[in-house]
Parts: sequence; structure tokens; C-alpha cells
Amino acid sequence: IPNATACSSGTDQQPQMPDRGGKDSGREGMRQGSSDEDMKRMDEDRFRMMKQGLNQFERGVKQMQRMVKRMEPRLKKMGVGIPAELVAALERAPVIVEKVKAAKTADELEDLMEDIMDVGDAMQEWGPKFGDLMRLGKMLSRGARDLNSMKQSMVRLERGVKKMPASEEMVLEVKAKYEVFTAALADAKTLAVTDPDAAISKVEEFYNNMEEFWN
Repeated sequence: IPNATACSSGTDQQPQMPDRGGKDSGREGMRQGSSDEDMKRMDEDRFRMMKQGLNQFERGVKQMQRMVKRMEPRLKKMGVGIPAELVAALERAPVIVEKVKAAKTADELEDLMEDIMDVGDAMQEWGPKFGDLMRLGKMLSRGARDLNSMKQSMVRLERGVKKMPASEEMVLEVKAKYEVFTAALADAKTLAVTDPDAAISKVEEFYNNMEEFWN
């Protein structure tokens, strides 16, 4: 049997727990480092995805510029202008595109998003409406022919008054309506250069009321 005293003296000091501080600190540092790397990678992925999306924006701008270049001469001959909102958007677009190309971080791209959205909204609104602009030009041309027919009829009516004086009051009423149509078409032609939407409404109103004139 071992000497009890010796055994006792051998266990006077409590066994020391291993010092885990160094290992825990290392793990915490690893977690922190990993988190920083993850954030950096996420930012890089976000930046790359935003760049890809904005490359599509640049392609859309170029496509719209080509469409305007092709359509503008044809519309101009008809007396129809490119909408001022779209013109302004396309003037801003190249500057925005250059800023997008120069951007180095996702945050820089975020700062450009409001301007990009404004330009994108204008293109999205007017891109599908070029058919309406062409229709407006044709309506203005047709309106001029129809107004000329109305004028010829007015001349015949005024001649008839000489033979039938009793019709004078009715002829004056018709003439007043003719003058309203003349003013409406003139307004439509003026608006067509700067505000095609308003011009379309004006021409539609012109034709909606024409039956009343002929009746």
C-alpha cells in the first residue's frame, strides 16, 4: 500500500484546467475574418450582378437612340416631334452610362439608380408609342383633307344664301362650327411638335364631333 502521506503531499495542488483563452480567441478571430470575407464576397457579387443589369440598360439606351434616329425624319415630315421627355432622357443617358462604367463599388451604382430609373421610365413609356406617333401624323394629314372638304361645303352654302336668304341663320351656325374645327386642328398641329399625347386627344375630339357638323 503506498504511503498515504506521500500520496497526500502529491495531490496538495489542484490540477490546473487547460488555458482555453488562446484557442477561443483564435476561433473568434477566424469567425470575424470569415465574416469580413463573406461580406466582401457578397459586395463583389452584388456589384457584378448590378453591372450585368446595367449593361442591359446601356443596350436599351442604344436601341432607343437608333429608333429615334430612324423615326425622327419621318415624323418630322408629318409635323410630329419626338416627345420632349424622351429627348431629355436620351440626352442624360450617355453621361449616366459613363458613370456606370466608371463605378468601382455597388454603392456607387446605387447612387446612380434614381437617374437610371428616370431614363428607363421615359424609354419604357415612349418606346411602345412610336406607332401612336405615326398614327398621329396620318390623322393630321387626313384632318387637313377633311377640313378642306368642309371649307368647300361652306363656300357652297354661302353661295346658296344669296338664293335663299332664309337659310342665312343656319349657315352662320354651321360656319361657326367650321371655325371651331379649324381652330382644333391648328391646336393639334401645334401640340404634335411638343406634346403628342395632347395632340392625339385633340384630333380624336376633332373626329368625334365631325358627324355633328355634317348633320
